[in-house]
Amino acid sequence: MKLVSVIIPTYNREVLLPRAINSVLTQTYGNFELLIIDDGSTDSTEKLIHDYMKKDSRVKYYKQNNQGESSARNLGVSKAKGDFIAFLDSDDEYLPEKIEKQLSLFKNSKIKNLGLVGSSGIIRKGGREFIDTPSVRGPFLEKILERCFVFPTSLLIKREAVVYKKFDIKIKQGPDWDMWIQIAEDGFGFDFASDPLYKYYFHEESITKKTSLLKKTNDLEYIFKKHKDSFLGKPAIYQRTLRHIGKEYILASDIERGRYFLKKALKINDRDRKARAIYLFSFLNGLGTLSINGLSIILTITNKLGQK
Repeated sequence: MKLVSVIIPTYNREVLLPRAINSVLTQTYGNFELLIIDDGSTDSTEKLIHDYMKKDSRVKYYKQNNQGESSARNLGVSKAKGDFIAFLDSDDEYLPEKIEKQLSLFKNSKIKNLGLVGSSGIIRKGGREFIDTPSVRGPFLEKILERCFVFPTSLLIKREAVVYKKFDIKIKQGPDWDMWIQIAEDGFGFDFASDPLYKYYFHEESITKKTSLLKKTNDLEYIFKKHKDSFLGKPAIYQRTLRHIGKEYILASDIERGRYFLKKALKINDRDRKARAIYLFSFLNGLGTLSINGLSIILTITNKLGQK
């Protein structure tokens, strides 16, 4: 039986962490190791994990000084012994058949050089619940450059696809997107199970809530430049990404930087009505923070004028 290494990075999540741990320990596939990487927690996380270790030898615990989620994931990968590696955020959970069904797909999929298997998932946000399902099978570089369409919790990854890479610790918002781009650039394929196999929870204290829009856009620009050759290989995506970065900088009130990217997008495609509308919008409100609602109205009107 193939060994699966499940990595849970965590920081001060003693209340939510048991749900994640229990969802792994109750998997229908039992040949796994559960590596919990404590990123310098100051609550009772360590005691909680040691209690689990007394009951189940598959649970392993590593603690480091607080260095961030990417560093914790990298430590987990370096300690993993499995043929496959899976990540689980400490506030999410697996459904019981996740590992079993994804391993089965690895065995039976017709996708060449398969490196990642995802699945549908149950997303809980703001009191409502919906199903998220990937839309691509096979080579996935083009789709992953367009947007990060998978959560780390959703994936089972072949060891050789990830073990020689690292999550970039310079990136605070989107290090997983950067990793999936790296894997796609290496030519690995993607497949997914249609059944929902995990639950993903949005929380107010999540990293995405903590990160300011400006810092988020700085990270977006960093990833774009890091993988510039791949973006250049997909000209339409390259141009739309320039436009998107410009829009995000405008909304973050870095007007000069936003206009810089919008002008680059318009230089490639001067018929891009969205880029032109955002560029003009940046001049409408010089006295305060530009409104997301106002920009949304402008883009809605632009869409109705025929921009695809």
